[in-house]
Amino acid sequence: MNTHQLSQIILNITIFSVFIGFFFFTYAASVEKDIVKDQSSYIATDIATDLRVFLPSSVRMSIIDNLKVPDDMTEKDATVKEANNKLMKEAMIALSILLVVGILSTMVVAYIGGIGIHIVKDSFVILIFVAVTEIVFLNLITRQYRVSDPNYVKKEMLLSLKKAFPPVVSQ
Repeated sequence: MNTHQLSQIILNITIFSVFIGFFFFTYAASVEKDIVKDQSSYIATDIATDLRVFLPSSVRMSIIDNLKVPDDMTEKDATVKEANNKLMKEAMIALSILLVVGILSTMVVAYIGGIGIHIVKDSFVILIFVAVTEIVFLNLITRQYRVSDPNYVKKEMLLSLKKAFPPVVSQ
């Protein structure tokens, strides 16, 4: 392997790794948050529809009257946000270190091999194609893909209910 190939490989790995990390914590995280909300709503609606069929009206009304929906989740939301921000900060530090080490390594190898700046242009052209592919895939495929299976969630809920409310044995 010659120095041109080596410097191109180091630069590509650096640029793509940093891009994917930043992309995840910015755009992709936002899209995934929307996906989770959509799928949660889909599953909740599916389960509620089934319960409506199986539960008598009096039981449904009792559940509605006694069900406590949390009013204020601010404290728990703040805890999650704080943990996510801490993780994102640590990831950005790691990505920044990777960027600096990768660029310096590329510069050293490029200098030794007498390679010009054109490798940066080549890497960024490839990066544009990778970025467009990521964005299109995330929006056209991932948004439509159902990760959560309502039937699996129903099964797990029923198993949990059976454990929480074991049958009463009459004697």
